[in-house]
Amino acid sequence: MSEILEQLTPFIWALIIIIPGYLIFHKFSGILKDKAKASHLPANKKGDANIDNQFDKLIENAPELRERVRKEIEDQRSNGVNDEQMKGLIQKKGMLDFITDNREITEMI
Repeated sequence: MSEILEQLTPFIWALIIIIPGYLIFHKFSGILKDKAKASHLPANKKGDANIDNQFDKLIENAPELRERVRKEIEDQRSNGVNDEQMKGLIQKKGMLDFITDNREITEMI
């Protein structure tokens, strides 16, 4: 009888480890799948509409944004900031100039 128990001991320990491990993994994998479906799919669908809305807002607000960026550049220059340090602002102004000056083209898109 003791020989049988000695031979069954590794199997009993394996079952003690495997069964709860499987149950925990099964439970949490279902939860993770549900969270992934809930968070990623609607976000992607909203993201497409959101990008369109952001682009439309950018086109509509380009003249005001260009004026704000122009004033910011003037303020920075009066404070002694050189063009290399304002590279991002200057690029932004160039993009806004393009959108504002070519409004007919951007509205066709």
